[in-house]
Amino acid sequence: MRYIDLFSGAGGLSLGIKKAGGTLLYSNEMDFHASNTQKHNLKFLKEDERKVITSSIEDLHKEVIGKNINVEYRSETVHSHQSMRDSYKQTSQATPFQIKLIKSVSDVDLLVGGPPCQGFSNVARGKKKSFKESEHSFVDDPRNQLFKYFLDFVEFHSPKFVLIENVKGITSAKDYLGLIMSSLRKTNPGYIARYDLNNASNFSVPQNRERVFVLGIRKDLKDAENLYFYFPQILESFKKLPQFVLEDAISDLPKIRSNPKKNNAETIHEIEIGKKQSWGEDVSTKKYTELIQQKQPYTKLINQFRGKQLKPTNLYNHKCRYNNDLDLKAYKLMKPGKYLNHKENFDAVQIIPYGTERENGVMKYTSSFVDKYFKLDPQKPSKTITAHLLRDNNGFIHYGKIPRGISIREAARIQSFPDWFRFTGPFGNQFKQIGNAVPPLLAEAYGKIFYTFLNYGFNETLKLNSLK
Repeated sequence: MRYIDLFSGAGGLSLGIKKAGGTLLYSNEMDFHASNTQKHNLKFLKEDERKVITSSIEDLHKEVIGKNINVEYRSETVHSHQSMRDSYKQTSQATPFQIKLIKSVSDVDLLVGGPPCQGFSNVARGKKKSFKESEHSFVDDPRNQLFKYFLDFVEFHSPKFVLIENVKGITSAKDYLGLIMSSLRKTNPGYIARYDLNNASNFSVPQNRERVFVLGIRKDLKDAENLYFYFPQILESFKKLPQFVLEDAISDLPKIRSNPKKNNAETIHEIEIGKKQSWGEDVSTKKYTELIQQKQPYTKLINQFRGKQLKPTNLYNHKCRYNNDLDLKAYKLMKPGKYLNHKENFDAVQIIPYGTERENGVMKYTSSFVDKYFKLDPQKPSKTITAHLLRDNNGFIHYGKIPRGISIREAARIQSFPDWFRFTGPFGNQFKQIGNAVPPLLAEAYGKIFYTFLNYGFNETLKLNSLK
């Protein structure tokens, strides 16, 4: 199964497709750090890192396809949008080798990607004064026009399947979602298009994470109509797989504590994991097998790659950020799984200075963001891992006795990344890469469907109920 991954981020969607039997032709991601993470992990799998193209989709489109894209905004100032300026600071250009590679690609089975849609995430909408204003801002956000470039690559490569992942909030923008679907149907040679809203927790991922997946099936494929009709039923069969909670995902990782100092994330300041004051290491001093001796069923599942258990020589990215004393005190007082406005968190609210106000001598939490501080419940799936972890992890407090936020490796485990998958780049950006990713286990379910259909036909695809 030959596939292409656009807007690929750190490679979560790509990894899931690869685990299901896919062969990467090329991927494109303009974020320098996420792209480097992809390259590093391709090398681990002994693949050519040049298949990862670090370039904006606009520049790549210009080099490969060259036709004009009709992008219309309601706002005249949209091109000065801060998000636009920030996003393009570290872009580079595709090399002549990479351009030649793209143009030589043929017989593409699958084209996947997640064109950005941040302007209509629930958080972004929550900051607007009204839904109408939110919708206008959504259209005026340049990131939400990038799907048009994606669709041009669909037409250029004519893959048998198209899979687009996006935020749940896109379902509120019916015109926008409808435009993506209708564009797929009109794209030569024509696709049958549908979308499904999936919760990752139904696919063995220990996390409540709802995302929209738009599926395009090329009309000329044998049994295309049958696959389209039965696709929800086939997806439903994967929900019979084992489901996991947070404790299943991270309890076998070694104990660490909060980083005691600000601006202290460099490796030269690390303390070896296993020592009392350790706040973790980017690459552990001790071997992986010393630190994780008895793997949990979930750990075995995520480290499985095409029937084999892959493991790193060392434990990667199990490292915590700095938390101030006040936050640590609040963390300790909080009850797992309870929002700040819950009565059991009364004592914690009394010392939290953000989003609170004093009334009759008692501190009350008044912010609408009741999960700004949240201690994760070990007996339930985690709440959605987000890119906001770049800034702080007050909303992702570890449930253990030692108060701290979750580590990078714990966030990666919750997203179902294997332990051999190492994140590179600045400390905070690693959290961002994880928060923006598609959980590999969820992607693997889709990949398994495509792989089975292409290699064994529709009748065998109907029988799917396992990732084994």
